[in-house]
Amino acid sequence: MLVESPNNSTQKLVLMDTIQRLEVEYHFKNDIETSIQNIFKESQQSKNDDDLYVVALRFRLVRQQRHYICDISAMESVSPNLRRIYKVLIEFLNEIEDELKKEGKADRVYYAKVEVIKLA
Repeated sequence: MLVESPNNSTQKLVLMDTIQRLEVEYHFKNDIETSIQNIFKESQQSKNDDDLYVVALRFRLVRQQRHYICDISAMESVSPNLRRIYKVLIEFLNEIEDELKKEGKADRVYYAKVEVIKLA
């Protein structure tokens, strides 16, 4: 049933979740991995209008198999006001970095600043 049903069907997601909760997933390991890879590929290509439960379930099952989902297109919908907040945050991180340079610990801020810059 795992392989035969459509990739994003709610029934398939619920079935995989139930199998994992019953802790018998080792019997279906290959089927689950194949199904989750297909779900991951399909989720990158399409926009789904599922309810919150289905989206959360899909997200959890895919993340458990170490597939990381990132919707970079969501940044396009961020308001200009929020972008200003990111700029202020970057300036604040620069100030923190200057203070930590005095103590020889500036490298700790670098990675946070890089991630914030990616968001802006």
